[in-house]
Amino acid sequence: MRLNELKEPVIVTDSEMNGSTFSGIRADDLRFEDARMKAVCFDHADMTGAIFGHARLKGARFSHVDLSEITAEDATMAGAKFRNATLAGATIDGCDLSGVAINHCEISGLTINGYVISELIDAWREKS
Repeated sequence: MRLNELKEPVIVTDSEMNGSTFSGIRADDLRFEDARMKAVCFDHADMTGAIFGHARLKGARFSHVDLSEITAEDATMAGAKFRNATLAGATIDGCDLSGVAINHCEISGLTINGYVISELIDAWREKS
């Protein structure tokens, strides 16, 4: 089925759309509820203002994406990996960071609970 000229909202319920392709569409204010969307691919998608609530994104991959100004609340990121990501200006508040490893990262200006981490590392190195 092709819907080339469709200009009005579509309501789809209790359907299987496995293997479907959506290309060159405008779908502002789109809503998915109780949807199983395993292995779904969003490529060159503008999802500004998207809301993910009670969503399972386990094993999801984000590559070449702009996540600036996102808010993650009550999120589980255990086992998550951030590579070549820019977190400059981000705020992490009230989070469990136990077991987090930070390697080969620019940390100038990084503070934890008001302590400038680069200064703490420099002071530790001077003592050692």
